[in-house]
Amino acid sequence: MHEQPTYLFVGDGRLARHFSAYFDFLRIPYKRWNRQDGTKFLAAAKGTSKIILCINDDAVEKFIEEYAPQLGEDIVWIHCSGSLSTPLAQGAHPLMTFGEHTMSVQEYQNIPFITEAGRSNLKELFPELTNPTYEVKAELKNFYHAWCVLAGNFST
Repeated sequence: MHEQPTYLFVGDGRLARHFSAYFDFLRIPYKRWNRQDGTKFLAAAKGTSKIILCINDDAVEKFIEEYAPQLGEDIVWIHCSGSLSTPLAQGAHPLMTFGEHTMSVQEYQNIPFITEAGRSNLKELFPELTNPTYEVKAELKNFYHAWCVLAGNFST
């Protein structure tokens, strides 16, 4: 029997590609969707229970507001933004700058994930992952993200 994917990654950028590679290594079933793939989002979302938004921060809430009413309350929406805090979705920010090429499974497993204090933790969002995980308070997310940007751009 073929296992129905629990996860749907939305987006066609580096983050979605790296998440897919990581899930492939771990043999976690998933689906991917982006606006250019020719299928309707609601058809792609059918049967999934967690939708991971690998899209621009500015588009996250609009996307959820457009589709959540049609999918029901059982869907867990997850965004990957380091700065966004929204009641519409859980947050799981991978603390990594992703390049053009995919990495090894060990490299993926070493990426820390930052979740929001008082919300779902990484084990609740992605029980299959064993990555290190830390929490940040919602009111400190902008500072956290500023430090990420500073650290990532310091050498340039």
